[in-house]
Amino acid sequence: MLNNFLNFYSNRSLPNNFIKKHKVFYNQNLNLYMGYCEFEFKEFDIQMFNQMSIFFPDSLSPCTVKRKSEFLAGRYASQLVLSAIRKDYSHQKVEIGKFKEPIFPLNIIGSITHSENIAICIATQSKNVNFLGIDIEPIISNSDFLALHDKIYTYQELKIIKNLGINYFLAATCIFSAKETIFKAFFDYLHNKIDFNNFKLYKTYSRGNTIIMKFHLAKEYSTFRKEILVKAKIYKKHVITCLIN
Repeated sequence: MLNNFLNFYSNRSLPNNFIKKHKVFYNQNLNLYMGYCEFEFKEFDIQMFNQMSIFFPDSLSPCTVKRKSEFLAGRYASQLVLSAIRKDYSHQKVEIGKFKEPIFPLNIIGSITHSENIAICIATQSKNVNFLGIDIEPIISNSDFLALHDKIYTYQELKIIKNLGINYFLAATCIFSAKETIFKAFFDYLHNKIDFNNFKLYKTYSRGNTIIMKFHLAKEYSTFRKEILVKAKIYKKHVITCLIN
């Protein structure tokens, strides 16, 4: 999955101690950009929103420092991407929608994700891309594994991906993250109505260090897709999944 991206040179310096690392990657075939950053929420200061020219939504006011940090890092990753797409997009903003979903500038399709100390944004102007989603999740713990079973994934789905030789916790994380990615990609059609049982894993295989999962979609999605492919990669004790269609 990430092997298809090339490093994209950016001379932007780190804005503060909150952002520990940043990179921009580019997929030439899809004209797709990926902004990546690592951050430290202990270095967070509310003034960084102004300093980094990132809009602070009112809905974020009652949230924890961790949540505010994740939002700030995610929007910073989107800044990296927008400025890479076009120099005059450097001050464009990714707005926040009714359901707290990211709303990208006109003619750009994109997705944002964050987990622990990592934030990622992918976006493109390509008319050849109709659906785009990305998600990152830490490897599921034993307690989460038991809590999410049958709500997010079935035993049959776990068995399909476990046949690749990975353990149940990694298999469960891959499925969970993939379904989050599908939900993000089709959000405009789902309108925040999420039911992971509508996405059924039916086939999986590996290609190099990438796990490829194929999902059947329920009948209500048949007007635009009957099945979808999601790619996954293990990265720094996380699973990153991506859907590009």
